[in-house]
Amino acid sequence: MHRQAGQAGRQEDVNHGSGQLVVAYHGCDRSTEDALVTGQLLALQPSDNPYDWLGPGVYFFQDDWRRALMFAQASADQPHRKFTQRPIHDPSVVGAVLKLTATLDVSTQDGIGAFRTAYEALKLSGVRLKQNRKSASQDTDVILRGLDRQVFKYLHQMYTDQGLPAPDAIRGAFPQGEAVAPTSAIFANSHVQIALLNPGCVLGYFRVPELARARAGL
Repeated sequence: MHRQAGQAGRQEDVNHGSGQLVVAYHGCDRSTEDALVTGQLLALQPSDNPYDWLGPGVYFFQDDWRRALMFAQASADQPHRKFTQRPIHDPSVVGAVLKLTATLDVSTQDGIGAFRTAYEALKLSGVRLKQNRKSASQDTDVILRGLDRQVFKYLHQMYTDQGLPAPDAIRGAFPQGEAVAPTSAIFANSHVQIALLNPGCVLGYFRVPELARARAGL
């Protein structure tokens, strides 16, 4: 079915279900991990910075705590680049169990179609389009995601204008880093990322067992 610009088509584009359980990991400072696991902190604050390629939300790496730790370590090593809203001094990871009933997944054709529709509508609106660009000249990847963020925000506005609820989360799969072998499509830092919009989808937080054992020297 042909889409017209300005029609978000949420019923087609958002995956609905009785509630998919997802294990995801958030790279953070160890103090944040401790506060969440002990209940001193009840929820993470949504992020809205220039690196957030899925738009605003609480960011998680799906099924990959090591990639979340890599992110936390990079944030601690390069504080001047402000990968996170709050500085990370002691890199760590907190795990979360999410129950998602409505996900816009831009690794699927439906999700890609929704993004394309929003992009075309944004162009027709006459606003100045932002650009995706490198954060530093030595970067391999384009990680400042001005255009992507702008499109996702516009898509959220389209849902609002049509009286449709926002999805629980936006999900995307991203190749990142150097190819692990010549001409390979496997990249060293690739990941599946989730931008959580509905904090009620978090069933609970937990410590990563492998990380806890490593700290204990086991």
